[in-house]
Amino acid sequence: MPTVPKPDDCSVKIVSCRSIEEVSDYLHRIGIPSGNIQHLDPKSELFFIELGAVATAKANILKQTMRSMGPDLGKSTTNVVFLGTFSHYHKLIEKLKSRFYELFSIAEKMEQFIEQYRKGLFNNRRRKLCV
Repeated sequence: MPTVPKPDDCSVKIVSCRSIEEVSDYLHRIGIPSGNIQHLDPKSELFFIELGAVATAKANILKQTMRSMGPDLGKSTTNVVFLGTFSHYHKLIEKLKSRFYELFSIAEKMEQFIEQYRKGLFNNRRRKLCV
């Protein structure tokens, strides 16, 4: 009969991955099914997006909308910086497009920029989204 570990016998490990590829490789190595990995990929890479020259009223709407979904952001006089995952940004873009007509163009630009980033079209991953 196999022995069942006691609850306090578990091990704890912190794993740091620098890219979606590293996340996928790690999850494959520990035996996570491929279907689950595809579901986790958009939630695994945390990155910043900076929006430049955003009017204060629009910046406040962006701030409240993003914070209502969990991730954080910073706001200066004219710039907004988000910290989130592909999943967070997808939800933000959908919400902006469906609820805030005045932010539709920002949402469209963010969506295009993120798609280019996701496809690896930037030689240098430090690019700035100017709206």
